[in-house]
Amino acid sequence: MLERGRQIGSFTIDQRIARGSTGEIYRAFQGSMKREVALKIVPVDERMPDRKDAYYRFEREAEVIARLEHPHIVPLHAYGVWQDDFAYLALRYMRGGPLGEYLKRNGALPPDVAIKMFGQIALALDYAHRRGVVHRDIKPGNILLDELGNAYLTDFGLAKLMEMSLGWTESGTLVGTPLYASPEQIRDSDALNYRSDLYSFGVVVYHGLVGRPPFQVDADGVMTLIRRQVSEAPPRPSSINPALNREVDLILMKALEKAPEDRYSSAVALIQDLAEALNVPVPNTFLTPVLAPVELDPPLASTPRLRLSRRSSIVFTCLLLIVVVAGVLVMQSRAAETTDAQYALLSGVVGTVEDSMPSNSEAALARQRLGDHGFIGYIPCTLETELTTFLARAMGDVARAYGIEYQVFDAHMDSYLQSTLIEDARRQGALALIVCQIDARALAPTLQSAAAGGVILAFNAPPQVDEGAVIAVDSSEMGRKLGLEAGEYIHDMMGGRARVLVINLPSSPSSSMMAAAMEAALQQVAPEAEIIARHAGITREDGRAIALHMHENDIAYDVVLAVTDAAAFGVISLLEEQGVAEEAVAIFSVNGESLARQYVRQGHYLRATIVFDRETLARATMEAVIKMLGGGTLPRTILVTESEVITADSQSTMP
Repeated sequence: MLERGRQIGSFTIDQRIARGSTGEIYRAFQGSMKREVALKIVPVDERMPDRKDAYYRFEREAEVIARLEHPHIVPLHAYGVWQDDFAYLALRYMRGGPLGEYLKRNGALPPDVAIKMFGQIALALDYAHRRGVVHRDIKPGNILLDELGNAYLTDFGLAKLMEMSLGWTESGTLVGTPLYASPEQIRDSDALNYRSDLYSFGVVVYHGLVGRPPFQVDADGVMTLIRRQVSEAPPRPSSINPALNREVDLILMKALEKAPEDRYSSAVALIQDLAEALNVPVPNTFLTPVLAPVELDPPLASTPRLRLSRRSSIVFTCLLLIVVVAGVLVMQSRAAETTDAQYALLSGVVGTVEDSMPSNSEAALARQRLGDHGFIGYIPCTLETELTTFLARAMGDVARAYGIEYQVFDAHMDSYLQSTLIEDARRQGALALIVCQIDARALAPTLQSAAAGGVILAFNAPPQVDEGAVIAVDSSEMGRKLGLEAGEYIHDMMGGRARVLVINLPSSPSSSMMAAAMEAALQQVAPEAEIIARHAGITREDGRAIALHMHENDIAYDVVLAVTDAAAFGVISLLEEQGVAEEAVAIFSVNGESLARQYVRQGHYLRATIVFDRETLARATMEAVIKMLGGGTLPRTILVTESEVITADSQSTMP
């Protein structure tokens, strides 16, 4: 046991809060970031023949976990090995504790609470599965709650990480918890894919709705439990909790089918059906298509599709009409109550992040204005990038610190869907919206309508409307810095000549400014470099499609300027498949994601990425909205100016 006050790198131990099979968990304080963390301490098996190799594999596995950025996955802040004594992982500290303890205290969950909690976990689980990551230990103890009862999935891949990297188990032994393990996990823990997680998730949902898992350890011992998990059908849920109906029985029995291919093909599909059977409104975030998980050997079912039956469509339409009418009445009532809380934006004034901080009275008035049902909504362009998911979660942290309700509506890079989500958020009670604009011009009428209806707006890039505050990074300066870096590389390493591909998002003013500044700075240093193509894209899929187009049309390039790391990753994936040498193409991109930094260090196509203070951007954005809700005055434009180019030779000081 570690003593209080002991220093582990930048972490100071406070007290032990849990002890499990793979180590101990301490509450600790990270001085460099001024935050509490849960520090998981994992001792290394003394029988490991090569500790150096074990540590290397541990860090490699942990890096995969750290890249899982989702609002309902507990973030892994840091990881490493301490003085050859143990490995550690620093995670966000969750004050609500594990779901397992909540269930012990409260028993079966009410249907609306179950759909909310498990819906959040379903989104996180499907997100990981689409990236080919299998959790392997889904159980109530690995679902943590915040103070508001929101659910978060933790310890992603930790069971496998312990087995493969730190020698905790022998080959062929069960990795995971028998109460929640799938039949195939019990038979052979090495032959798992995402459907094993879906079985375990089904057991957890069963537990939450019924009040206990389908199988329990009794006087016959653990081996009997394992036999039942492998070969026996679970008891019908309604036979234990009569409040549940036959539809719920059928849904949960399907989730717990012994054959993987007979189960649900996504966690979201399971929750969708349960919401209908329990007569609980479908979560808003489920009204968008669910993408297929990455298939692992052996190949399984095709892309899962969300569906609304005729009955659920009618029910949902009725609910929607009720919500619309109620929302209008509530908004009119609130508008009457808060006429004195009018904010003011100083047009033409560019401020700093300090100008966004609300006073205590402004924060109190914002809470009063939101009341019991109002919230601040964030509509990101996509949650498919590390940056946007980081911002979504970090803004949620700030909102919780101020005691304010906050919801996220993922637009999936669909500008039409984004307009629909803005209207959905308004109907559900959003009094303020933070909007990432996929297509600023196309979105303008919807934003104008929202502003006319009294919704407070904020953006991280200049909009095509005269409403709302803009809290943004200095895109032109970031583009200039990265363009100079690319130009110097072309000048020094390529004799001043290069064929340059630019990946941009012309419909975004911020992206366009950044790309223009990149090109201008590059050609200032390397005037003989030729811009051979400009293509629109910011996601990994965009980058890959652009690289494939260039390849199929036999258009050669040796330098890439990309306005996001994600687009750069897509280009790199195709270059890897084609066997293009790392030194043949030099890529320069924006955002400083963890994988981008790794590629830069390794010289793996990426020569530089630029990072800005993401935490400051998230905090300033949320605080500006709170200040406006509280009737404050602030500059219309607030800039986060700090940015830093990361190269193989540099060491970043930014998160």
